[in-house]
Amino acid sequence: MIDQDSRTKGLELLARHEEAIGELYFEYSKRFPEQKDFWLRLSREERKNAEQIRSLYPKVGDGTIRIGPDRFKAPVIEDAIKRIRTWTTDARSVDPDMGDALSNALTIEVALIDRNYRLEESDSQEMKSTFTALIECSRMHRRKVVQILNAFNEMNL
Repeated sequence: MIDQDSRTKGLELLARHEEAIGELYFEYSKRFPEQKDFWLRLSREERKNAEQIRSLYPKVGDGTIRIGPDRFKAPVIEDAIKRIRTWTTDARSVDPDMGDALSNALTIEVALIDRNYRLEESDSQEMKSTFTALIECSRMHRRKVVQILNAFNEMNL
């Protein structure tokens, strides 16, 4: 029998990944005062995403949601968390470049959709609803980041 901790491990990694992204965006909000509101909004939304993921735990516990052992690739998510934490450390210790920050954010948001939040036919309706909301949030972030990145690039031509 698989215990609940092992069944929710992948979800917990996804939640920690969202929190790491939120921390990075929060750090960027301190480093880029002109775009503070933009980065703070993204940071808050990433933290909310982590809460949404964790809200699935009881449904895993009662069997409403079934997650296969290979559904989430732990090494891939752990590597992504390490990379994001490195970017956060760099943002705290060196003077970050706005272009690099936006590029990092775009890399993150694209990877979230491509790697973490794919929907599967066998997913429960609760899982599909939550992941659909997370996918839409990431798409919205990607659109906002691209918009700011394009404006930044136009100003720096």
